[in-house]
Amino acid sequence: MKGYGYLSCALLLSLAALLSACSHADTIKSFDVVRQKKLEWVSIKPGHIYVIDICATWSDMCLSNARAIDAACKHSCGPKVHMMSILLDQESDMARHAYASILQVSQEVFTPGPRSALGQSDLGDLKAVPRLLVLDQEGRIREDYRGGLVATGELIQVIQNL
Repeated sequence: MKGYGYLSCALLLSLAALLSACSHADTIKSFDVVRQKKLEWVSIKPGHIYVIDICATWSDMCLSNARAIDAACKHSCGPKVHMMSILLDQESDMARHAYASILQVSQEVFTPGPRSALGQSDLGDLKAVPRLLVLDQEGRIREDYRGGLVATGELIQVIQNL
């Protein structure tokens, strides 16, 4: 019977580790980005909503989503709603500015910091684009759009429902 006690303890520890990993993946507290050649940490503020666009300039869907996010930002942005793009395939500030000015978007545009680029931040793996995350007032991922187009109206509705 002693063997079952150790087995039960091992199962409980495994279950606790699994639950901890799941809850960590569903909540974002901070992540690193680069702006003007300076490493910055974006810390998720309680009570604020975040829309994070993970994109690449070579993806037509990413470019369409950037415009949808910009339209949603013009409709829904305020002091507690933050929209940003993380541009994966470009590392220079010139590319960031060109992306923002050519698309005429109002959201902030960053490149990933070293931890985020390696998939070691709360954002997880950034290789799949397009990807759009909507975080609620507690930093929980409420929507995770992957690999498709996002409609402006749908995004506005998601933000308003939070």
